[in-house]
Amino acid sequence: MDIICAGCCLYLFEHQPPPHLWVVLTNPTGQPPEVLTVMLTTRRAHTDDTVILQPRDHPFVQRETAVSYKTATYRRVSAILGKMKAGKCELRETIREPVLHRIRDGLLESPHTIHAIRRRFDS
Repeated sequence: MDIICAGCCLYLFEHQPPPHLWVVLTNPTGQPPEVLTVMLTTRRAHTDDTVILQPRDHPFVQRETAVSYKTATYRRVSAILGKMKAGKCELRETIREPVLHRIRDGLLESPHTIHAIRRRFDS
């Protein structure tokens, strides 16, 4: 079983503070293996409202939280594992399947998803 797979949640220390939770939307594919990830962020007036998570959706979510589809990106599994080894990434609780489905559906619906990401995910 892969340690990095669909539904995994990664607490990444890579963007400007504070760190954010990223959800892995796909199982690893390709050579080298990659996964599609998307960042969660506190809901604000300017955020994408395509999918809004509530505290009941994941233990890490403490308030209304937006899925930031403009941040959707494919990452090499080896890079994620390297960040974990370097202390720049922590695994958090896996997201429940119904919530993962909502987030995946939102990727195709959001006007903020990069077209190339949408096409690759939808193929």
